[in-house]
Amino acid sequence: MKQKVILMLLAILLSCTFSIQAQTGGQVTGKVVDAMGEVPGVSVVVKGITNGITTDLEGKFTLPNVKPTDVLQFSFIGYKTQEIKVGNQKVFNITMAEDAQTLDEVVVVGYQEVRKKDLTGSVSKVNMGDLLKTPVSSFDQTLGGRIAGVNVSSGEGTPGSTMNIVIRGNNSLTQDNSPLYIIDGFPVEDPAVASPINPNDIESTDILKDASATAIYDARGANGVIIITTKQGKVGKPQISYDGSFGVSTVSKKLDMMDAYDFVKLQSEIDPSKTAENYFKLYDGHQWTLDDYRNIAQNNYQDEIFRAAWQQNHNVRLAGSSEGVRYNASLSYFDQDGILLESNYKRMQARMNTTVKRGRLTMNLNTNYARSIKTGSSPSENSYSGMNNLFYSVWGLSSGQLPRPLIGRPSQQRYGR
Repeated sequence: MKQKVILMLLAILLSCTFSIQAQTGGQVTGKVVDAMGEVPGVSVVVKGITNGITTDLEGKFTLPNVKPTDVLQFSFIGYKTQEIKVGNQKVFNITMAEDAQTLDEVVVVGYQEVRKKDLTGSVSKVNMGDLLKTPVSSFDQTLGGRIAGVNVSSGEGTPGSTMNIVIRGNNSLTQDNSPLYIIDGFPVEDPAVASPINPNDIESTDILKDASATAIYDARGANGVIIITTKQGKVGKPQISYDGSFGVSTVSKKLDMMDAYDFVKLQSEIDPSKTAENYFKLYDGHQWTLDDYRNIAQNNYQDEIFRAAWQQNHNVRLAGSSEGVRYNASLSYFDQDGILLESNYKRMQARMNTTVKRGRLTMNLNTNYARSIKTGSSPSENSYSGMNNLFYSVWGLSSGQLPRPLIGRPSQQRYGR
């Protein structure tokens, strides 16, 4: 009897020993890739404990002391986190999938990307989701009021006009205060070159606002730096997307105008002799007086030059990847009428981004074609231009000839008379 009990105890002890040895686990290896190839620097940890490692330059890893009940967690900035239970598997081949939402945590600073929480300088990141809610011709038209320390203004409201962006105030009284633009790594100092970029082609926009920008871009970054990164191809099957919008613009408030009687009366108070010569004279056998202007046909010339202006915006995009190749192609068409007659802005654009990776060799090809057609004179030009002459004829104080009364003149309070 005693021998049977001893044998049973030994059997139980041996089974527990084998169970404990089985649970201690062993070593697992593997390789992490994406659609373009190996992914170095991926964090591989056992979920719930500190046992972990990162992949090497070839995307390989070796992790010791892993039990069958453990769960491996694979994570990297810009990719979706994956969790896989170990079980009896010893070799893991993991394919990472991109996650556009986690890219918002990354800010481009000069020649590198860092987490936004790790930044020490004054850098702002534009929320592209809010930016695309407004159908505009260029991205700079929607930056106003969205970023602290960034002042966006326009000297005119014609379609396709370039915005004036000033970061942290004017640094020069006589020279241009426009920031430096970095588009996919290429510096551009002319705002007119950066403005035609289709907002739908922009992946992220970062603004360097403090003096640390000069340490990277020298004196060119003294007025701040706007870093624009365009969209690249996504991992997966080819996808075609379309978005479009229609809109209408109108004059929100027109100036209050005088009628013919009030206008001629004002002219007579300003210069009686000249008014009598131009407005109170014989015409078709009738001697005109001030009372004759009470009931004549009225013309408000604001209604003649302003209109309801339509605009349309269409964007088509093809993105995807094949083995070692990512591509992103887009076509866009923007057409905007101005509220002034004979004013219009059209832009046709095509863009292609291609990334080819073969082993440790990576090639990037970015091409962009844009054609803009702007119609109509600029109100900010000299006073002798056709547009300013048009405004002067509608709003200015000038004399005319009978029998057509010059209706459409602003009230005397506007000019302090």
